[in-house]
Amino acid sequence: MKQLNLQAVMIDLDGTMVDTIGDFEVALNRSLADLQVPTANRALIERSIGKGSEHLIRTVLKHQLVLPEVAGSARDVEQLFMPVWERYEHHYLNINGEFSKVFPGVMEGLEHLKAMGLRIGSSNHLFLHARLYHRAEKRSPLRGVL
Repeated sequence: MKQLNLQAVMIDLDGTMVDTIGDFEVALNRSLADLQVPTANRALIERSIGKGSEHLIRTVLKHQLVLPEVAGSARDVEQLFMPVWERYEHHYLNINGEFSKVFPGVMEGLEHLKAMGLRIGSSNHLFLHARLYHRAEKRSPLRGVL
């Protein structure tokens, strides 16, 4: 078997090694509540993630705006998209990493890579990585691994 001479590995945190659905749920529901739109259930948010924040917000708004309690209002997705987006960014930046959980087995895998002397980097957006790292240093099980 050919042995690889690896010096570093790149990992994906958001949604792969870290379950970030909690952050999305809290940030989006706070944003909706700020604008008097009914909050979304976790199942709807889970079905709507994976194609970016714009898709998430538009999909959830389309669903929420046909609910009986708001169906008669003159508000629509296009009217609410930017205000919700702005509130979402605000809330997400304030809570990023707070409601996320490391998936089972991730810590052991990262510790193993670190013990092998490999440098570990993240393929996530630099700001996201910095926020997760900052939170990890303070109170997360990722502390000292990344």
